Amino acid sequence: MSYDIYCYKSKLDRPDLQEAQAAMEIDEDEEVASDPETKLKIAKALIDYNPRLESFEFDYDEIAKLQGTSVDEAKEAFDHIELNTPEGDLATQITIFDNNVSITVPYWYSGDEATEVFNKISDYAKVIRQTVGYFVYDPQTDKVFDPLTENIFGLDIYESMTDQVEKMKTEQIKKSNKKPWWKFW
Repeated sequence: MSYDIYCYKSKLDRPDLQEAQAAMEIDEDEEVASDPETKLKIAKALIDYNPRLESFEFDYDEIAKLQGTSVDEAKEAFDHIELNTPEGDLATQITIFDNNVSITVPYWYSGDEATEVFNKISDYAKVIRQTVGYFVYDPQTDKVFDPLTENIFGLDIYESMTDQVEKMKTEQIKKSNKKPWWKFW
């Protein structure tokens, strides 16, 4: 479970909820024009902003083997760029596709750490906006905005979900520690 926001390319040149939702609902079968230059430009800008981000290297040979396809087909299917924070940093994954960028953080943080995570998300969105002009869509709040003029709104939702995830983990631990029904001693 994670909190996800999306930075999307707008044809309207302004934040628009319907356009953002449509950009996120592109079918896998739908052709999206490949734009490796823009993806690399975004990745470079994000790494310049945070040099600790690490690019995930896909093993195209293994992917091809697992999917029963050629290496070229695997490269075409997995042509996005994935950036991750290193272990020990606040966990964040940024995936750069041809028509959008997703920023994902797990429901692990509360208090000051949650605030810090949201500040980072906001900073990454600003870098993307300044670099390629993408706006932000937050499906948790169902809001779209320009990250240069507004901040992300969902911190309270994030912290609420973090609390729920913690409760579920605690309940699961309690259940696994219970004796089986058939043991009487």
